[in-house]
Formats: sequence, structure tokens, C-alpha cells
Amino acid sequence: MSSRELVRQEWVKLLDTFSRDFAGTMARLEVVGTGGAQHVIVDHMPFAGMTADLKDGEDSVVVSFAQGENGVFDHTVSDVQNVSIDELNGRVARVEIASGDGTTTVFSLHDDSGK
Repeated sequence: MSSRELVRQEWVKLLDTFSRDFAGTMARLEVVGTGGAQHVIVDHMPFAGMTADLKDGEDSVVVSFAQGENGVFDHTVSDVQNVSIDELNGRVARVEIASGDGTTTVFSLHDDSGK
């Protein structure tokens, strides 16, 4: 698996493309604290999309999951310092979003996605 950090100007375009490519794929979202403690936010839920908001210095990323028929669960990461991706076989398999508070939000696709 190869990893690379995205420059800020790439965040919106790459996350939009990633969202189109993997919408509906089962995924996991967890937050890793500064001491390494992990807190699972979502596990094995359909991915709905990921967007970056860079205007007015917001620097936030929202990760969305489909919930029920018409529901959506959003998780917002504020004060984003960097976004990095891990690729496997030429496709993004994992996104790490580092926040100014020292936490890292980790998004990963489930292997059984079939995509």
C-alpha cells in the first residue's frame, strides 16, 4: 500500500471523485486520539460521500453515510491540517484526515465491497 499527502488545493476534487467512485460501498470511520486510543464512529455502513470546505478558512471535511431509507449520518472534521490517502492496486483504499487538535479520522473501505 502506498501513501501520499494531498496538497490543500487537491482536497475538494479528489474527495468528490472518491465519493462518486465509492458511493454505496461499505466503509468504516474511526477517530484515533493523540495517545493512540481508537473510537469507532461507523462500521460497515454504506458510504454516501466526502466533501471538503475550504472557503473562508473553514478547512473542514464532512464524511457521510447512508442510514435507512432516506437518512444520512454526517461526521465533520474541523480544523483539518492535512489529508492523506493510501492506495492499494492503484485505487484509494483509505483516507486519513488530521485535525489541529491532534486527532486523526481514518476512513477505510471494507474488503467485501466488490468494487
